[in-house]
Amino acid sequence: MDEHQTRQPAEAMAVWGDVTQRALRDIVDLGSRTSRETARQLTEWQQTNVDLAREAHVAMLRWLTMWPEAFRDPIRYYQRALEESIEGTQRVFQATRRTAETMTESCQRLEHATEDTTRALGETFREASSRMLHAA
Repeated sequence: MDEHQTRQPAEAMAVWGDVTQRALRDIVDLGSRTSRETARQLTEWQQTNVDLAREAHVAMLRWLTMWPEAFRDPIRYYQRALEESIEGTQRVFQATRRTAETMTESCQRLEHATEDTTRALGETFREASSRMLHAA
């Protein structure tokens, strides 16, 4: 067995060891970015839910303070109730829109992270293939 036959398998093992290490690093990095994005998204949702709960509480208090008016001035009460309902509905739609925008931004960030990882993995495997051809 000559030196070339001995060296070639060792070089192949070194190349694939390097490829494995880089690929795992890229995949772990993607997992980390995904976890951070998930945490960010959950924080946003939690804040939205707190805001909606606070709004529901405040709305309930407004309804309670309006109730006596129903007996004194029913027309005014119905008008205020309608206005309150419309404003409440608008606030819920605004919160829903914010949540949708946050989700869209999150998906876009994850898409970019996935594209970066795919590109890095492709470069890693192309480089490994090139190194293997030159080693042969």
